[in-house]
Amino acid sequence: MKIERSEALDRNIRRDEGSALTRSTWDGIREAVRDGRVEDALAGLEYGCGEAKMMRDSAIKFADQVLTHHAKVAGEAEAYKALRARYELMVRHHEEESALLASTWDGVREAIRGRRVEDVFAGLESGCAKAKTMHDRATSFVDDALTHLAKVAGEEEVNKVLRARYEPTIRGWISTTPSVKESIERAVEFQRGHFGKTSMREESDRFVVTCDPCGSGGQLRRTKAGARTEKAHDWTWNKPDVPIYCTHCAIMWEILPMEIRGVPIRINLPPEKDSDPCVHLYYKSAEAIPEEYFKRVSRPRRLKMGSR
Repeated sequence: MKIERSEALDRNIRRDEGSALTRSTWDGIREAVRDGRVEDALAGLEYGCGEAKMMRDSAIKFADQVLTHHAKVAGEAEAYKALRARYELMVRHHEEESALLASTWDGVREAIRGRRVEDVFAGLESGCAKAKTMHDRATSFVDDALTHLAKVAGEEEVNKVLRARYEPTIRGWISTTPSVKESIERAVEFQRGHFGKTSMREESDRFVVTCDPCGSGGQLRRTKAGARTEKAHDWTWNKPDVPIYCTHCAIMWEILPMEIRGVPIRINLPPEKDSDPCVHLYYKSAEAIPEEYFKRVSRPRRLKMGSR
């Protein structure tokens, strides 16, 4: 694994070449342990722990933002209070389980230093299972909170809360991550942190990342019957019957970047069936992006984006 410091992000990030970028960080740690590369394994563990923590903490914050918006626009009726109580309980569990998880990772570090390969593998399996459970619980709660918001306040409030959440993120993203390559590195990092399963191939005009499943919305679609939008909106790719949770991809990756700089960070091809993969398209130039992808979110093509 090629883990390097990003001055723009003020943290480490993986910068593997090509399809190696989509390989699980945990698999990279296992390989380093098998090869006896202790320092590489320890560096990979630190990075992998941070990668996973970033995404589950993001989901916890996301849930709180949705509930705060809900209280502002729809009040605090009994159903809301029940959701807020569930959230507070989830946060307490999250804090308790984070302490247990930290202990697990400490054990893995000691096993790596002691070159106890089987103990390392057992610890990684246990730690990843705990981390994924925490992550999936939080994303499922976000889905529940968005669903309830749409039910009591209308679907447009989902758009409003998602725009409020992601506009600062995307403005920062564009300023610190201008090129296509850098965006792929960060977005694939998100998928690794989500425990998603991804692959990537390069074509003449674009990079194609396939998530089977995406570790957030795709995982939800395969494990629960989440709510879907009743109407078509620009933020649902002008289609009805889109999973409410998945609409954030249209807003975050397409609509907001188009409004800010004229072109998307990526194009999302959400699956027709829950069992199908989600595909992300990263075009190498603004000129290569087909007009249909602007029309489906009712936005004009304007400026050029960063280079490869």
